[in-house]
Amino acid sequence: MDSQTFSIYILDFDWNYLFVNAFACKNLKLQAKDIIGRNMWSTFDAYNQDPHFLRLKAVTEKKVVSQITTVSPVTGQRISITSYPLTDCYYFAVSILPNKASLLDELRQEMAKKSRV
Repeated sequence: MDSQTFSIYILDFDWNYLFVNAFACKNLKLQAKDIIGRNMWSTFDAYNQDPHFLRLKAVTEKKVVSQITTVSPVTGQRISITSYPLTDCYYFAVSILPNKASLLDELRQEMAKKSRV
């Protein structure tokens, strides 16, 4: 649960945080104690304005596994979120995706290496 490559969130069916891993806290620039027990939608009001998050909420509440790729309205990072509705909570795995500039830089570096060979 303490992954160093993706965020893990566990919420109850009222959308209150039960658990956040260290990677999630690092990305949110918060400590777990700052959000455990708090409601996701009132803690991060920007989610209420984002159509991707609202769609994720609607599908998750139907107890269906869902996945979205979007830009976080809280951190500004490109992310991929997979929601897993379990029998007694919601489990979310969030991966941070590289932005366009990072991808282009990586591609340029790879092309430069190949041209030297």
